[in-house]
Amino acid sequence: DEGLAGATARQSRAAAEEAGTLEYVVHRSRDNAGVFFLYEKYADQAALDAHMASPALKTLLERVPQLCTKDPTIEFCTPIGSVRA
Repeated sequence: DEGLAGATARQSRAAAEEAGTLEYVVHRSRDNAGVFFLYEKYADQAALDAHMASPALKTLLERVPQLCTKDPTIEFCTPIGSVRA
């Protein structure tokens, strides 16, 4: 898939190689195939900063206008609780 699904799949493989990437999960809406959600978790701010400066992410972001009908929303969050099975 050369669309957004393919581009985010390539980005997730690149992120897996970056030091400090703890999680990089790409989700696609069950109800709307054009809606994606990416969940990313990094070891620390330095790892996030390195990811934000990575060539792979820059390449993906350059393609966003061609791949998306809307600008992506990016939110930086602090965990307040979690459950793991």
